[in-house]
Amino acid sequence: MKTRLHVTHELVGKYERQELMANTLLKRIGFSLSGIFIPIYLLTVIELSVKEVLLFGMIAYSFFAFFSPVSAKIVSKIGLKHTMILSLFFYFAFFSKLISVEKNFLDLFIAASALGLGWSIYFTAWWTDLIMFSRKKKKGHDAAAMIYVDIISLAVSPFIGGLIITFFGYSANFYAGIALISLSAVPLLLTKDRKAKFEFSIIDELKAIIKKYRKKEMIGFIGYGVHDLSEIFLWPLIVFSIFGSILFYGLYYSLTLIIAMILIYFLYKEIDSNHKNPIKKIVGLSSSAWLGRVLIFNELSFALFNSIANLAYSMLYVSLDSKIIEEGKKEEEYLRYVVMRIISLGIGGLLISGIFFAMLSFELPIQFLLVAVALLSLTQMKLA
Repeated sequence: MKTRLHVTHELVGKYERQELMANTLLKRIGFSLSGIFIPIYLLTVIELSVKEVLLFGMIAYSFFAFFSPVSAKIVSKIGLKHTMILSLFFYFAFFSKLISVEKNFLDLFIAASALGLGWSIYFTAWWTDLIMFSRKKKKGHDAAAMIYVDIISLAVSPFIGGLIITFFGYSANFYAGIALISLSAVPLLLTKDRKAKFEFSIIDELKAIIKKYRKKEMIGFIGYGVHDLSEIFLWPLIVFSIFGSILFYGLYYSLTLIIAMILIYFLYKEIDSNHKNPIKKIVGLSSSAWLGRVLIFNELSFALFNSIANLAYSMLYVSLDSKIIEEGKKEEEYLRYVVMRIISLGIGGLLISGIFFAMLSFELPIQFLLVAVALLSLTQMKLA
């Protein structure tokens, strides 16, 4: 009887992982067509300043982080898949508003909050699903497989997105993204939905964070948030300021991710083994890659240092998501761990944005911003 139940559980887990991979592939291709170009769009088309683009990112990250307890409550009421489908409404609202956005605070606030709410609702359910149905003994394999799917979509999309923008404009790019994101709902409709427990209060969670083991993890995830926001909102602006070409940026971004995709295929086996935790070494490499970006001045140096950065970023994702699966499975309530992670990411994003604002106010060279990211991202070693 136990064997039969085990086999049934394994099959359910397999189907759930396959559905999540299909959903991730379609959604990431759709979002990645335009995602890396959004800061450039805001800077060049809407004519925002760099500070205003960063403010846009801060608003999005605030909603992403601090709406996560509400997102968790939604997951517990309507289920993981229905929650991910619900998030599509906010992505539609975001892209629709982005197409018609004007240079005023209200329009930008609506667009940024829609993006942040979409992130919060989707990723609260997505990470809970990943923790719930990943195999404990093959956590590295499952994390790497999911990130591999993610990188496949990223490797294809930026170049295609750059072509669409160059020949047809941003609106066509955004509409193509909306269409593909809509299709990502289809795999989620194939099997029964499942809910996750949510019985903790925010006060209880804050008390838990104060405990030593929570504080250590929170500091690590804050560093992760620093890295993440910088990669999404700062780095595209720096690259565009150097080269001024959408097509070039899309092409090179795709090429450097293809290299990362090759590496990730071999990496998951190392993570699944019980060898020494690789997180500290990978965080060190990732931080060094941010320092290396200071030296970028032409196409060759961009290809070299951005390849290293993308390799490190991909390796970091696999290692940390593997760690998240391992730690999340220890929790009686998976959502508790997910909410802690998302709030920490948001704090990291807001922290680095504040530092960027201060540096830009003093008109410090852009290299100082990269050094700040490199140093603050070292706090991810706390997750080792």
